[in-house]
Amino acid sequence: MGWWVPPRNSDGLVLVVFHGNRGTLARMAAKTALWHHWGFGLFLATYRGYEGNAGAPSEPGLHDDGRACLDWLTGQGIDERRLVLYGESLGGAVALQLATERKARALVLEAPFSSLRAMAHERHPWAPAGWLLRHPYDNLSRIGGLSLPILILHGDADRTTPLRHSRVLAAKAGANCRLEVLPGGGHLDLYDKGAARLLTEFLSGI
Repeated sequence: MGWWVPPRNSDGLVLVVFHGNRGTLARMAAKTALWHHWGFGLFLATYRGYEGNAGAPSEPGLHDDGRACLDWLTGQGIDERRLVLYGESLGGAVALQLATERKARALVLEAPFSSLRAMAHERHPWAPAGWLLRHPYDNLSRIGGLSLPILILHGDADRTTPLRHSRVLAAKAGANCRLEVLPGGGHLDLYDKGAARLLTEFLSGI
């Protein structure tokens, strides 16, 4: 299910981190170690079909895995209003879905896509691939109704998920959403481009 490190203070914020398609718990642990140094709790989540877990990934399955993580945390006495849902790329779709269901404190999306259908259409405009996807991960249809604070981080040199996806999501989210564009940032190197400062600023204001 994941790795758990409690916050420094018993009532501190907990970042629930959902990695992307190429993510691993070890890579996320290295990436988020500084966050725990700042005093935040961390729950690094993973999914079926990853890290040797049984099953195969699917949109409903990943959402269920995310729900199981939050249920485990609340079972440990962690109030949902202390949870910051953090999604990296594909993990953003999981975090976003959970934000529509739970009373989390905030949502952070790193290099998200508007939907996999949109991604498929951009990469294969001559084929109906987008409409054949069984699991569309339609982030755009989910983000508009959210009232919690949202931070979106995206690099302007991201060749995997172009920046326009985050611009569309931020526009749909409205005034409670803050889009931060990192110059020269690619898909996996935003914390080499200054994302840590932006994250701490956001968390200090929620």
